[in-house]
Amino acid sequence: MKKIIFTLIVVTFTIQFHAQEQFSSINLFGSNPTPSVNGFLNKLEFTQGNHGALVFHPGQKDELMFGFHKNGSFYWGTGRSATKKDYYSMYLNGSNGDLRVLGTTTIKSTSILGNNPTPSVNGFLNRLEFKGGAHAALVFHPGQKDELMFGLHQNGNFYWGTGRSATKKDYYSMYLNGNNGNLGIRGKLTSSEVEVKVGGWADFVFNDDYQLPSLEEVENHIQKKGHLANIPSEIEVIRNGINLGEMDTKLLQKIEELTLYTIQQNKELKELKSIIKNLQSKVQDLNK
Repeated sequence: MKKIIFTLIVVTFTIQFHAQEQFSSINLFGSNPTPSVNGFLNKLEFTQGNHGALVFHPGQKDELMFGFHKNGSFYWGTGRSATKKDYYSMYLNGSNGDLRVLGTTTIKSTSILGNNPTPSVNGFLNRLEFKGGAHAALVFHPGQKDELMFGLHQNGNFYWGTGRSATKKDYYSMYLNGNNGNLGIRGKLTSSEVEVKVGGWADFVFNDDYQLPSLEEVENHIQKKGHLANIPSEIEVIRNGINLGEMDTKLLQKIEELTLYTIQQNKELKELKSIIKNLQSKVQDLNK
């Protein structure tokens, strides 16, 4: 009889202990006698169910969960379904290692170590990778008047400046077109050296079959147009700008034409000097 009573007491105590208990504080000492797969002796272990969690104010409007799912995911936030990550402020996918953080995350300093296990097309192991969406950017002061963006568009464009639309390059201080390689910079460009590739040069002016315009033709064009032939007007330059390689070629053409005019005039001057010298000699003979 005593054994039966003792057994009932133990069962009753066990049932009460496994029911909901309230403690002002809990200290966990010792270790799980069976090490986990990583060899650690766990202080706290969840052994049943799809997931285990520490829950603050369970079932309340301000319920918070800090838990682990059996699929390897780790989460922190509200709600009770580990398969609906939108409930959580932070969610770590146990399958692929993706980390999702909702809201604004402030980090005083960040170091990115290691490499993307899948090399990009250039063979580099990327330190930082953006996935999904039309474009990805690093944004400073998002939504503010002094917002700055440094980003990449899926069409290959690269941009730096204000605004959020990668298709409107007027917002950006610098814009690189990924299709044709055109680079746009608003403001002043300072460089110690610039190399411009051109498809041709103006040495054709010195060919024997080149038709050098007469000075009368040059003068007539200036009087009618207000600028040299094959040179854009001031209005055109203000509206369209200039192509450095093309403009340098045209300016060289005019310089070479001026050189030919100078050579021609030098020959004429020599001839005139010879004529004048002969005339002076004849005048001196007449005065004798």
